[in-house]
Amino acid sequence: MPWEDVEPILRPNMDDIHMGVMKVDESKCNKCGLCIDNCPFRCWEKTEDGFPVMKEEYACFSCYNCKVACPNDAVNIIDSYHVDDGFWKTEPHPLPAKMPLDAKDAEGNPTDWNEIEKAVFTRRSVRNFKDKPVPETFIQRVLEAGRFAPSAGNCQPWRFIVITDKSII
Repeated sequence: MPWEDVEPILRPNMDDIHMGVMKVDESKCNKCGLCIDNCPFRCWEKTEDGFPVMKEEYACFSCYNCKVACPNDAVNIIDSYHVDDGFWKTEPHPLPAKMPLDAKDAEGNPTDWNEIEKAVFTRRSVRNFKDKPVPETFIQRVLEAGRFAPSAGNCQPWRFIVITDKSII
C-alpha cells in the first residue's frame, strides 16, 4: 500500500476529531471526586472551590465512566467524542444522556425504571474500592443472589470462593 493511502489513516486531520465534553452541575455536585477517580484518561481536575472541571488539554473518548460514577447525577454530557471525516469517521448518534426510551407502565403511563433496568443501562466497569472489609452479611447477600443466576438448565451448578484476606489477593 503506498504511503499516500496509509498517511491519512496514521495521521488523521486533528480538526476532524472532537473529544467528549462533560460539565458538572455545581448545584448537584457533592465534590466527592468519583468522576475524577473513575476517568481512565484523567480528563478531570478540581477547581479551587473543589468542583470537578475538564482540563484544558484532555483526551475524552466518551466512555461516560464519570457520569456513571457520580452518585448525584451531576455530570452532564455536552458533546460526545466523534470524528467528522476520514478513515476514522464516526456515525452521528444521539447523546446517551438519558435512558434509551421513556419508561412506561402496562397502560402507557410514565413510570420510573426499576433497579435492574438502571443497572443494565448504566453498566460500566467502575471500581471504587475502600480500605475497609466488606461486611460478611453483604457477601452473603451477593452469594445468595448469585446462587439464583440463570444456568440454562435450572440446576444452578455454581461454586463460589470468597477471599477476604488482602494479602492473598
